[in-house]
Amino acid sequence: MKKILAFTLFTSFACLLFAQAPSTLLNVHVSPGFSDFLTTEVPFVNFVSDRRLSDLQFQQLAEPVGNGAVRYRYLFFGYGKFEGQNDTITWHTDPGENPGSIREKGLQAFKRGLLPYLIQTPLIQSIDYKVGPEYDYANTPDHWNKWTFSPSLDLSNNVEFFKDNNPLSGEVESRKGGLNVAPSFSFWRIGEKWRVNGRGYYNYSDSWKKSSGGVGDFSKKQESSILDLGGAYSLSARWSIGMSLSRYFFRGNGPFFSTNKPQNGVAFGLEYSFLPYRDYFRKRLLVGYTWGASIEDGSRVELEKKLYRGHQVYAVYAKTARWGYFSANLDCAVDYVPYEWTRFSLSSEAHLGFNMGKNIYLTLNLDWSWGNNNYNLAFLGGNPVVQSRNVRSGRYNYSVGVDYYFGSGYRNTINPRLISANRSI
Repeated sequence: MKKILAFTLFTSFACLLFAQAPSTLLNVHVSPGFSDFLTTEVPFVNFVSDRRLSDLQFQQLAEPVGNGAVRYRYLFFGYGKFEGQNDTITWHTDPGENPGSIREKGLQAFKRGLLPYLIQTPLIQSIDYKVGPEYDYANTPDHWNKWTFSPSLDLSNNVEFFKDNNPLSGEVESRKGGLNVAPSFSFWRIGEKWRVNGRGYYNYSDSWKKSSGGVGDFSKKQESSILDLGGAYSLSARWSIGMSLSRYFFRGNGPFFSTNKPQNGVAFGLEYSFLPYRDYFRKRLLVGYTWGASIEDGSRVELEKKLYRGHQVYAVYAKTARWGYFSANLDCAVDYVPYEWTRFSLSSEAHLGFNMGKNIYLTLNLDWSWGNNNYNLAFLGGNPVVQSRNVRSGRYNYSVGVDYYFGSGYRNTINPRLISANRSI
């Protein structure tokens, strides 16, 4: 008798523990008419007959809409940890549709209704899904044909400082600065392998210069404009090459020889991304090299044309989030005219963009540079006759602006390629 009593108590205690053990499956209460069918087709939930034990209650409403068609509303009501999480799935049958097809539609609607609740359970680790081929993005109409456009406006202030070591006039320290208004318009098209882009840029500046000797000081208005056209090609998931053509024009009201001097340039580049380009719009870490040349048309001021050449290496880091983006780059460049002029420069930029909604971004930009210019003052057979003039200079600039984007909705999905720092590529 004691053994029977002990066995009975042990069994009761075990059943109690089992009953209290938490289930990893969702407890769903449905009306009796659906139980047999759903139990067979949906084995990944617990169907309970007592609503008080359920995490989710399911109800169905049916409404005839004519010609034999029926509109169904599947109602889902959450309980316990799902309290307040209610949802409705609506679907309809077609006139003359057979019972097997109707049942399959109902099953799919029921599964869709369960999904928001299932992903909040440990079952999320086992959930997979597929989307029909009729929703392939390649077949989605794009009225912009993958073209994107961006008008921008920047307001900035910059200061530049020089130390000119000249054998003819000695050492002179100068400062130069200006307030700038710069509207621009950019456009680009990104495909599976190619990217083409262009930019029109205009800058109006109210600038000044002050020096220790007072020689050459000025206050004047300046205008400059740039037109860039470029393209890039993906060699692999991490390598890309590209080139650009540019037209630069400067106009000022001062009496200096640089007034009204247009330039035409070309640049070639090679870039490596430490992260696959598909991750570009989340995070970027890349390095690159560009070689460029520009010819300065001096005919407007009766000076001979000069061919400027340059090398540049750069590194870029950027991070994109819902609030906007951050990017920073470091550049080292050498520009020169053989036997006449050489400039070494080191520069850095930082950019912040805040997402204001509606494809509008508020931008904050800060950049600085340091350079060392060497000029040969006279030549004889390609060799300098007078000791070189040495000019050390620095510059910092800060600006605030607004960017707006419109065009193709696919601008943020494919490799943008060759985001060079200061070259127009």
